[in-house]
Amino acid sequence: MKLVIDDNATLGIIQDDFNRMFPFLKVEFYGLSRENDHNPRMLKDKNRVIGQFRNKKQAGKIIIDEHTTVEDLDEHFNEIYGLQALIYRKSGKAWLKTTLTENWTLEEQNNQGKDLHKG
Repeated sequence: MKLVIDDNATLGIIQDDFNRMFPFLKVEFYGLSRENDHNPRMLKDKNRVIGQFRNKKQAGKIIIDEHTTVEDLDEHFNEIYGLQALIYRKSGKAWLKTTLTENWTLEEQNNQGKDLHKG
């Protein structure tokens, strides 16, 4: 199964489709604030179209599958759309950032979340 993201997708649709594909993961998007370019802020307007963020020098399409790593996914969103994509994994009732395991595939992350959810 593959998830194809293009310029017409909204942040909310991307999040919903991602969560359907990986039910024990979620993605949140962060952009740089105008006041402080070193302080990313969460993008809360889920109706924003991702194409408005796109770096015009890059093609506006991302393909996600179970073999995509967290690190690669974040890199693609950053290069193409100038956004930071943080992946969180379900751990019981909490959501944990996957920064320490960013070299894992999304399938591995999701399976770990599923295992932790059972326990």
